[in-house]
Amino acid sequence: MASSSYEEVRKDLYTQIHDKLERRDTIDRRFARIGTAEAVLGPSNLRRLFCSIVPLGDSLEKLFGESITADVLASRAEERGLHNFLATLIYAGCSIESARGFIATLLIRPASDGWPIYYEGHNRIDKLPAGTEQLKQIFGTDNELDVIRFRDTQPCFCPIVLYKGEDVRITDGEKQRLPYMSDEVYIDRGSYGMVYRVVIAKGHLANRHSSMANTEPVTMARKDFKKIHDFQKEYEVIKHILCADRKSKNIVETFGSLQLDQTTFSLFMAYAECDLREWMRRTEPPVLESGKSDILKSASGLADGLKFLHSDIRDPNGNRMVCYHMDLKPANILVFPDTEQGKMLWKISDFGMSRIKVSHHHTVTSDRDISAVFEKRAEDTSVSHTVNRRFEGSYLAPESDISVRKMNEKSDIWSLGCVISVVMTYLAQGQNGIEEYAEDRADVSMQSTGKDTDRFFLVSRDPTRPRPHPAIKKNHKSLITEANRRSSGEGSVVERVLSCVEEKVLQLEPRRRESAGYISNKLLDASAAYRKLSEDLGNPGSYTTSQTTSRNAFSRFWHGTFHRQKPDSPKIESWIVPDSKSAVGCSIAPDEFVIAHWTDTRISLYNSQSFPQYPHREMNFIAECGLKGTDSWKSVKLNESYLIASTTSHHSPVYLFDIKGGNLPGLSLDLSYDFVLPVHSSTGIHQIAVSPGGKVLACVVSRDAKRSWVLYADINNLISRQVRRYSYLMSKIK
Repeated sequence: MASSSYEEVRKDLYTQIHDKLERRDTIDRRFARIGTAEAVLGPSNLRRLFCSIVPLGDSLEKLFGESITADVLASRAEERGLHNFLATLIYAGCSIESARGFIATLLIRPASDGWPIYYEGHNRIDKLPAGTEQLKQIFGTDNELDVIRFRDTQPCFCPIVLYKGEDVRITDGEKQRLPYMSDEVYIDRGSYGMVYRVVIAKGHLANRHSSMANTEPVTMARKDFKKIHDFQKEYEVIKHILCADRKSKNIVETFGSLQLDQTTFSLFMAYAECDLREWMRRTEPPVLESGKSDILKSASGLADGLKFLHSDIRDPNGNRMVCYHMDLKPANILVFPDTEQGKMLWKISDFGMSRIKVSHHHTVTSDRDISAVFEKRAEDTSVSHTVNRRFEGSYLAPESDISVRKMNEKSDIWSLGCVISVVMTYLAQGQNGIEEYAEDRADVSMQSTGKDTDRFFLVSRDPTRPRPHPAIKKNHKSLITEANRRSSGEGSVVERVLSCVEEKVLQLEPRRRESAGYISNKLLDASAAYRKLSEDLGNPGSYTTSQTTSRNAFSRFWHGTFHRQKPDSPKIESWIVPDSKSAVGCSIAPDEFVIAHWTDTRISLYNSQSFPQYPHREMNFIAECGLKGTDSWKSVKLNESYLIASTTSHHSPVYLFDIKGGNLPGLSLDLSYDFVLPVHSSTGIHQIAVSPGGKVLACVVSRDAKRSWVLYADINNLISRQVRRYSYLMSKIK
C-alpha cells in the first residue's frame, strides 16, 4: 500500500512537472526553467509526497526520529533549496527507497547540526549536477538503477543560466541543458566563428549585482569560437573590451559568455535583424532629404564607435586600452532600431580579428591579438572566387598587405572611409549602384595589376608601395554630378562628404588619415546640411517635412529626381513608359512611395527604383495586371496595403488587390478580391475613394441624370466575406 500510495503521488507530480517543462516534446532538449520545480513542489505537494513514503501503520517520526513531521520536512526542503533535486528524483521515477534515502541524508539533520553536508570535502552533497558516487551516498549503494535514472534525467533540471558581464564555464555539457526555447538558427559565419540566433528562456539571463533576470524570453545572437592555446590567459584581457564598464551605443554590447566543454567559447549579444550589407540590399534608399540626413547621422555613429575603441576604454586599474577592430565592413555593422530617436542605430560588431594594446603611464606594455586565441575557420570551397573577391578583404587598408602588425587605429579609419564611400553610393543608386561600384573596382584592378581582387587601392608588386584606385574618384565624381542634377544644395553636401573621404580618410599613408572624431563631426555636419535642405523645402511655396504623405513624398521625389536645376533655369526630364498606350490616370499611395498608372486595359505599379539614372530613360514597372473581357479600367486608388480598381462595366464590379500579401516577393498584383456593388448603372462606377486611414472604401455611382448613389464599406469586412483569388486577372511581376 505504501509503495502504491507513493507511486500514485509521484506520478501525479510527474505530470505536473512535465506540463511545465520547456520543449517537453523533445527528450534531449526539454528543460525546467528557473522556478519550475518551486512552482510545482509547493508546501502542499511536498507534504503529500513525504506522507506517501510512510508504510501503513507507521509515521515519519518512527521512520526518521522524534519531531520529524511532513511540515518539518517541507520547511527544510524549501529552506535548503532542494526543489530541483527532488523534482529530478520524481521525474526520473526513482523508487520509494531512494526517496527515503533523500530524506534521511538531506532533510533529517537540522541546520544547527552540521548542515550543509559536504561531499569529498569541498562540494555540497546536494549540488546538481550530481556524480555517481555522490548519488550512492544519498540513495544507498543498493539503488544503482535509481542512480542511473537520476543521473540521466538531471540535465533537464540543470539548465544553464547566463550572467551579465560574466564568463560561465561548463566542464561537462552532457550534464546540463542550454536554456533555448527552440533550436538555434544559423545566421552567418566569419573567419573565426559561427553566428546563431537563439531564444533564451525566462529567468536565464541574470544579473548578480541587481538580482534581476529577464521576465520574458529574449532573442539573442550567439557567436561560437573554437578555443586554442593559452585561451584563458588571453581572455582575461579580451573581456575588458567585451564587457567594459564604459559603454558606447555604437558598439554591440556583449551580455556575457559561455565556455562549453574544453573547446567552445560563445559570446551572447543583442540580436539584430540584419547587418548593414543586407539592409542596403533589401531596403530602397531614402527619397527625402530627411531620410538621407538620418543615414549620415547613423554613419557618424560608426566613427563614434571607433573613437570609443581607440581611446575611451580602461582596464580595472585605469590603464588605457586601445582596440583596433581591423575588419570593419558593412557585414560587421549591425542595424538596430534606435528606441530613443525613433530611427535606426548602426553598431560595430565582430571583434574576431581585433588587436588590443594596454598602456601603463603612456607606455605600451602589451599587445594582444584577439584572433590568436581562436581557431580560424576553414574556408568554404563551395563559395565562388567571384564572390570571395568582392567580399573578402575589400575594406582592409593597404598596410594589411604588408603585415598585420603594421595595422593600427589608422587602418580602421581607412575601412571606415570605404564604408562611407559605399553608403554614399547606396544613397544615390541603391544596391545596383553598390554592385556596379564593386565590379568597377575589381575590373580596374584586373586591368591594371592582373589581380582579380576588389580593393579600394591598387596592389603593386611591391606591397610597400600601393597605388590609388582610379575607380574611387570616378565613382565619387559621378555621385557629385548626379547630386548636382537633383539640386545644387545636395550637390554641395555630397561633394563635401566625398572630398573629405578622398583627402582625409582614403590616404595611402596611415599618418595622413584623420581621427575617428574628426570624421564623426564631418558626417554630423553633412547630416545637418541635409536636414536644412529638408526644412527649406518646407517653406511656403514648397512641401513641408511634417506632412509625411505620399503626395508630399512624390513631390519631393519629382523635385529631386525629375527637376534638374541649372544655375539659370530649371530643367524637366522625362522617362518613357514601355509599351505605352493611351493613359487613363495615375494614383499615389498616401503613406508610401508607390505609384499606379493605368490605361484602358492594364494597371502598372512603380516605386522609386522604377526610374533609372541618366542616361537610361525607360521606366520599369514592378508589377502589372491586365483586364480580361471588353470592359476598361476606370478608376484606381492606392493605400499602403491595397490597390482598389473599378471598371466601366454596368454591373459595378470592384477589384481589391492585396499588393503586399500575395505569393510573390515585394509588391505584386497576384492576390485579389472582387465583389459587385448592390446597384446597377449604365455608366458603371463614377469614382472610388479610400479614407485617409485606409480602412473605408467609398464609391459614387450614377443613378440617373440628376441623382447618384454614395456607397461605403469597411475594407476588412469586405475581405473577410470574400474568397482569395490568386492570379484571377492577367498579372505579372518584374
